[in-house]
Amino acid sequence: MLCMIFCIGGGSVAFAAEGEVFYSLSAVKTNNQVYATYYDVTINNLVWNVPGNQSLGDFWRIGGKDLKKVDRYITGKSPIEKAIGKVTLNHNGKSNANLTINSISLTVASDASFTDIIETVTKKSPNISVSTAGSIDFEPSNGAWAENSYYKLTINVSNSTKSNYGLDFTSMVFYEGATGSTTTDPSSNLTLSQTTGEVNVDKTLDISAYVSKADGYTGTVTYAVTTGAEYASVSEAGVITGLAEGTATVKVTAPAIVGSFSESSAEFTITVVKNRTATTVTFGSEVDNMTFNVNLGGTFESKMATVSPTGAGNVTYSSDNTEVASVDENTGAITLGGIAGKATITASFAKTDTYLASSAKYYINVIDPNGPVFYESFDLNDGTGGND
Repeated sequence: MLCMIFCIGGGSVAFAAEGEVFYSLSAVKTNNQVYATYYDVTINNLVWNVPGNQSLGDFWRIGGKDLKKVDRYITGKSPIEKAIGKVTLNHNGKSNANLTINSISLTVASDASFTDIIETVTKKSPNISVSTAGSIDFEPSNGAWAENSYYKLTINVSNSTKSNYGLDFTSMVFYEGATGSTTTDPSSNLTLSQTTGEVNVDKTLDISAYVSKADGYTGTVTYAVTTGAEYASVSEAGVITGLAEGTATVKVTAPAIVGSFSESSAEFTITVVKNRTATTVTFGSEVDNMTFNVNLGGTFESKMATVSPTGAGNVTYSSDNTEVASVDENTGAITLGGIAGKATITASFAKTDTYLASSAKYYINVIDPNGPVFYESFDLNDGTGGND
């Protein structure tokens, strides 16, 4: 049976990376268990799911034979009660030169099913030699991972031979972090100009155009389907593909940049339908996504929208700030409200059994000549479509 050593360290410290050991998950000799078979082991009331091993001594050989980029896991099924500021993976190196360690990732989550991910730290193509001891550190972007979090180590390995080779893992050490540690970095402030959309089965919708981030943020936005993976997939670039009729949720994340920005995210709901015709709502090229400035007390010429294909149906109009400018739902006629500010005017075509939904927008900015200017630059990609 697999054994692990659990040890309690001293009190909390000022800096996460300099914390004391809270506990060490140490590999020891096991009895002829299979590399790719996983076992639940309970030690000191903590449960871990770990791969089996043969009788190799005080390490686990994590790998196997004839592998092509296969993931092997060490998964915590119980929460770590302390805030953790660093996790160190110790190893004796690879067991053979034919083995490739493609990546090693530490995933931290707030739940045992690892659906609510706090952070994943990945070391791609780590420099690991044959039979050479070494260590790999994983550190949080925001000082410390929270108390009662769950931890999972994922090792992606390849082996071109039929012999059982692997990474000779000796221990995983958890260092105590500063409890309640928070970041002072500003948020990456990811927002979506549109949070819902439709797409046909086997068609695509690019939602990257809906993304806006904090000024100066240079990180790479990520996309992941969190619910309804059987209905839609999403690429690294944010292109959703409809797979089957149903509804899916895509989480869009602007990851933290250590020392600059903290992480932020938003969700996009995609409805996948079948055999519906794409539509386009437009006010015209000189109106769509444009901002129109008008002085307080002035007048505004209403803008009319059309939907293509002709005969699909009618559009309806709405304003997100009726105190600044209200709009007639059916005609699109604008009535200014007599106060300064900005309003978004949206023309929408609702989905039918035949057609997909779509919409278009423009912006009204009412300025008080004797007061502050409320003008802001709007996202020029704020229009919608929900089509292929």
